[in-house]
Amino acid sequence: AYGAPPPQAAAGWPPPQGYPGAPPPHGPPAPGFGTYPPPGANGFPQAQGAPPAKEERGGHRERGRDRARDRDRDRDRDRGRDRGGGGGGEGTESFVLHVAGCKHDVVGDIVNGTFSMMPDKNHGRPVYKKNTRTAAGLEVHVYYWDDRDGANFCGWYFGQKVGGDEVWAYHPEKPTNAPPSKGWQVPYDGPVDHGLTVVAKTERNHGSGKSTPASTSGGGSSMG
Repeated sequence: AYGAPPPQAAAGWPPPQGYPGAPPPHGPPAPGFGTYPPPGANGFPQAQGAPPAKEERGGHRERGRDRARDRDRDRDRDRGRDRGGGGGGEGTESFVLHVAGCKHDVVGDIVNGTFSMMPDKNHGRPVYKKNTRTAAGLEVHVYYWDDRDGANFCGWYFGQKVGGDEVWAYHPEKPTNAPPSKGWQVPYDGPVDHGLTVVAKTERNHGSGKSTPASTSGGGSSMG
């Protein structure tokens, strides 16, 4: 009759779920699928073999980059102190060029003067910048250019910009780490100006704005 329980129900069949012999609630899993993973701490299922959270996976790499960045900053600061770039602290040193003796009507006023070493190098050699601008407001640099553009372009220059087209004096000497003291051609394609001298000095700053010569370098000596 409709609505009548099956005869097994009267005999206590099927047994309640959770007792021996009870059928699974949804039937056996399909071939190739396992049981559903247990819930995680947040109440959601945790996939089997799931990788750790992104911040955990990349944490060691980020900390390694931070340490490397700190080391690079400390190394650059130490190099600046060695070059005298420590901001004028007690006992710091700076490298300068004193250029004098150029009698050329135009070039003399441009190249004569005091030049300070810049933090960066060019083609493995120091770069110097004049402490004052020219009457026309131009900057003056002393720099080295290697033979990548040909042997005829290799040497030391007085120019407005490092590697620029406007140059005022040239010296073909190549193996030196500091600008040569004599033998400069003025203008750059002219004869040698025997009066022009370049003297490299190391000056020590005593923290009070005053500096005194620590050493004097002749032509072609190394200053780093």
